[in-house]
Amino acid sequence: MYLYKYLPPDRIDVLENAAIRFTQPDQLNDPFESRPCMTSIREHFRTAMTQKHPLLPPQNVEQLLSKTLEELPAMLGATTTVLSLSKICDNQLMWSHYCDSHKGFVVGFDAESHFFSSMRVGPTEIKYSEERACISVDANKPSNEFIAGNKDFFFTKSKDWEYEQEIRVLADAQQSSTTISLDGNEVLLYSFPRSAVRTVILGCRMQPNFASKIETLFRSQYPSVEVSRARLNDRAFKMDIDPL
Repeated sequence: MYLYKYLPPDRIDVLENAAIRFTQPDQLNDPFESRPCMTSIREHFRTAMTQKHPLLPPQNVEQLLSKTLEELPAMLGATTTVLSLSKICDNQLMWSHYCDSHKGFVVGFDAESHFFSSMRVGPTEIKYSEERACISVDANKPSNEFIAGNKDFFFTKSKDWEYEQEIRVLADAQQSSTTISLDGNEVLLYSFPRSAVRTVILGCRMQPNFASKIETLFRSQYPSVEVSRARLNDRAFKMDIDPL
């Protein structure tokens, strides 16, 4: 089984350096990321804060509560990072959104690679739901403990995202290979073995000079990898993937 990563042309560095970004939850494009059902979470933090600050007026507790909940994804990002992949390589919306309007490429990774199995949580299918994930909450436990014991909210997303057929991998933030700064954000890169790459698909609008560059790269660094090209089907609204 292959797991696919959709990338724009400027992310050729992923292949050149054999390193890929795992993203902190608060930097993902879905504002619901790492935000489970707030009802139980609010009650948990409200109880914990009231016990910790018994003399604090209720309005101050609520202010502190709102601030804590807003910072929850960033708190998770201090320990956990996310790699989003897909089971499919020919979704037109994903080619448009993540591959610079079909000018980029898709990398197919071997799902059985040790790179994935060595992570905190290996490849796991996303559950698409109308409701946010609910987690068990124990007000007597520190927040990091009940978060660690309830990972469902990392793997539950709105049905609006169902077309992506996402497979997700979780890693420890402290185990990244390289950390760089980009637009004021900390970017965590994880090195993968080149043997984990099994195929690459070039976009139907990829510029000829970039196609030549990526083909040369694969001949020198990934000689056993199959290189294909996406093209528009002659009859249907779908993409055909043809080996070069």
